[in-house]
Amino acid sequence: MLRGLYTAASGMITRQIQSENLSNNVSNINTPGYKKQKVVLKSFEEMIVQNKDKQIGNKNFKRNIGSLELGVGIADTVVDFGQGVLEKTDRNLDFAIDGNGFLY
Repeated sequence: MLRGLYTAASGMITRQIQSENLSNNVSNINTPGYKKQKVVLKSFEEMIVQNKDKQIGNKNFKRNIGSLELGVGIADTVVDFGQGVLEKTDRNLDFAIDGNGFLY
């Protein structure tokens, strides 16, 4: 029962972080030069559930019951450095980089 609650909680926390990331991307959609971020998910390792109730003599023997998933988490947050939309402004001091590159 508790394992199921932990699995559900890890999923809810992950979804909350994803929705916060999405709202940050949407709120900055008109910010010049903003690069959106993507959340990369990972699953926790699968566990094998065993039962040791089989006893022959004084020895207990393991019997595999099945596997148990432990939920999902955040692996990384990645910035998308793809080319943005170029917009002509007709101002003398405005410029943009077309292609790969950064300004320092």
